[in-house]
Amino acid sequence: MDKTVILEVRDVVKIYPDGQVRALNGVSLQVFAGEFLVIRGPSGCGKSTLMHLLGGLDIPTEGEVLFRGIPLKEASKGKDFRVRNIGFIFQGFYLWQNLDVFDNVMLPLVELEMSREERLARVREAVKAVGLSDKL
Repeated sequence: MDKTVILEVRDVVKIYPDGQVRALNGVSLQVFAGEFLVIRGPSGCGKSTLMHLLGGLDIPTEGEVLFRGIPLKEASKGKDFRVRNIGFIFQGFYLWQNLDVFDNVMLPLVELEMSREERLARVREAVKAVGLSDKL
């Protein structure tokens, strides 16, 4: 496995504005290229908060999140950053019911400057990676 660190969390603390909820308390971790990561735990332990920080959807109260060694808040300023680098499937994943698997996966790629052939290849690759090729 490639030992390149893609995401790194350093001593992250997240306290929500009302001050009543300390969702994360000094979390540190590294995610390497090609690695699949599972975050699990009981309800209320900070899983969703951590995911929001990893995806740049929220910022930590303390500590930092790095993407390829660059603070995520800086790295994510690019126009296509999220569509090119970070993918999420939320608990309520909100797929378009009128679209099939192929078109749901293709949808975020329409914003990228790439050929139709590249888009088609990316969709097939992504669907294969999660074991859903039979659904195409």
